Amino acid sequence: MDREVTAHPDDRGQSEVVGEILAVAMVVIVVTTAGAYLLSDAASPDEETLAEIRLDVDEERVALTHLGGESVATTDIDLVVYINGTQEGITWASGTVDGDGDARFDPGERWVYNRTVASDATVRVTLADTETGTLLLDRTASPSDRR
Repeated sequence: MDREVTAHPDDRGQSEVVGEILAVAMVVIVVTTAGAYLLSDAASPDEETLAEIRLDVDEERVALTHLGGESVATTDIDLVVYINGTQEGITWASGTVDGDGDARFDPGERWVYNRTVASDATVRVTLADTETGTLLLDRTASPSDRR
């Protein structure tokens, strides 16, 4: 007894199921790979300097005090001072640091630039660590704030 097997055009067998499993597997692999890449990038953020800097302005000086956090190499400090909106030619080297005398701005140290500042003047200071590209300070103060 020979049986003759006839294929019907609507009998697809398991090929449809296998195709769906392969499609789902490809989506899982792509999502897993993309997620692993994004999470690995987020888990190791770019290096950033963490420091708390206070700006003090009075009629005789502009001062920055390092209140805590990481120290910053003075060669990596970018300081910009604006008085009444005009950028002054003041650099880190223009002032003096009260501290241990090394080439780092450490917690507890104070940078002072002696300059007459009008009582109604507005002083804006930005301080950045150029090695890491971190903006450490962007503050505005006035001698009248101290009253």
